[in-house]
Amino acid sequence: MKIHSVSVLMAVPFIILAVIFGYQVLLKEQAANLPFLIISVVLLVAIYTLQPHIDFLWYKKYPGRLSPKDQIFLEKFSKFYNELNDEQKDKFEKRVYVFTRSKSFKLVVQETVDMPQDFKIAIASCAVQLTFNLEEYLFRNFDFYFAYQHPFPSPGIQVLHSVETNFEDRTAIFDIEMLVNSFNPHNKLFNTGLYAFSGIFEYLNKGLSLDLPDNSNFWEKVKEISGFEKEFIVLTTGYEPTSHFQILSTLFFTHNTEFRYMLPKQYELLCRIYNFELI
Repeated sequence: MKIHSVSVLMAVPFIILAVIFGYQVLLKEQAANLPFLIISVVLLVAIYTLQPHIDFLWYKKYPGRLSPKDQIFLEKFSKFYNELNDEQKDKFEKRVYVFTRSKSFKLVVQETVDMPQDFKIAIASCAVQLTFNLEEYLFRNFDFYFAYQHPFPSPGIQVLHSVETNFEDRTAIFDIEMLVNSFNPHNKLFNTGLYAFSGIFEYLNKGLSLDLPDNSNFWEKVKEISGFEKEFIVLTTGYEPTSHFQILSTLFFTHNTEFRYMLPKQYELLCRIYNFELI
């Protein structure tokens, strides 16, 4: 559990009770207190298991504000955020705040440690951008996010890659340096954060269809929209993407103007899916 979460505060009295009743039952042999020990432990396990949901409900009702440092990070890295008006920026910041405090973020180095705040902001801002005009923005049940500072292998994808979503475990994993660098338009990189959350969005919303062109023409359109060759996207992600929706969804946000002219039908469909005003 996270030290700065309301669920930790909820757990404190039950930890104290578990220690007290555990002492009485195990050391003082007061068996009459065993039910109270069991109840305390069960409640602790329940709080730990439901931690992301408890924190979400609290922070959604009482959202805080991002620190000035976090706001500067968004101003520096998020083109989408910078184009919002003051009211929309406030909404964006509150959603990022809720997302970072109702999910679990871990950085994998020599061991798994708590992720630095700016890395959390980078991941959360992709999720919030994708669902900015939707009521549901927390990608239900996908509560665990991991990051390396380099490409990584995994049991599911044994070659080095920079992004991975595990639908069974409800997790997403990132090469965080690749992700942060992709925010800078001058780097001309494929945004792996938007790509990952587009995949989760597609998984959670079964039956999405964009009436896509055939495979060869699809990659031609991708290049016309973004300048990205298929080989470049494969090199960026570390494997050949299987979802055309994920790729087009990512480009919808990163190359919106070009997308509108190259694939007007798909552009209109994505505007409806993400509830963006059709230009």
